[in-house]
Amino acid sequence: MEKISVLMSVYRKENPEYLKKSIDSLLKQTLDPNEIVIIKDGPLTSELNHVLNNYLKDYPTLFRVYEFKENHGLAYALAYGVQHAKYEYIARMDSDDVAATDRLEKQLKAMVKDNYDIYGGQIEEFETETKEIIAKREVPTDLYHIKEFAHRRNPMNHMTVMFRRSKILEIGNYHGINGFEDYELWVRAIQAGYKLGNSEDVFVYVRAGHDMMSRRGGLNYIKNNFGSLSNRIGEELLGEALTVVTQLMLLFDLREKYNQCD
Repeated sequence: MEKISVLMSVYRKENPEYLKKSIDSLLKQTLDPNEIVIIKDGPLTSELNHVLNNYLKDYPTLFRVYEFKENHGLAYALAYGVQHAKYEYIARMDSDDVAATDRLEKQLKAMVKDNYDIYGGQIEEFETETKEIIAKREVPTDLYHIKEFAHRRNPMNHMTVMFRRSKILEIGNYHGINGFEDYELWVRAIQAGYKLGNSEDVFVYVRAGHDMMSRRGGLNYIKNNFGSLSNRIGEELLGEALTVVTQLMLLFDLREKYNQCD
């Protein structure tokens, strides 16, 4: 059986209770991960450190934790995690979301059987309990429609994705475009001829609510990252999928989510 690394980044604005529920959902999978790589993106609160230390104590061979002295942003943290993961199959997970119990089993089976390089799924949003769904973000399942969708919006739900480590490293890993690090990576993967796909199944339950944007940086964070992407367009060969129109759609998509949280 192929082995799986789970990759998660944590920073000081995370909620300790949400972090615990997120990790617990990984420990209750029908197919156990072989390692959980956690990147501490800068100093954490004592409460967050307490949560992580308990898991390190209870599962010393499962968890591998790396700590940055300063906050570098999600793109840098994930790139570091990909470099240090042990196994070829890496599953992304956000620190405040909840994985469906059969997520890893379904993903690995599809990755191996159909030779996907990147494979994700659908997400449902909730505020308090995963049974109380308030929204769903559906993305296309086949490669043709993923390519078409990528001209307008992000074609993958980042927190649901599993990918081949070697393939991500071949195209240069995550680039330092916080806020768009995943979209830009998928575009490079498509340009490289990789096989992308999405399951019709919900793989992750995403926590929404009024404090979501504050945990993930707020509107200033979005504006700053939009500027960062704009400045890099001339440096990176992103192709037609990251034209000026696409950048504006990206910003609109994020602002739309922000407004829904007001």
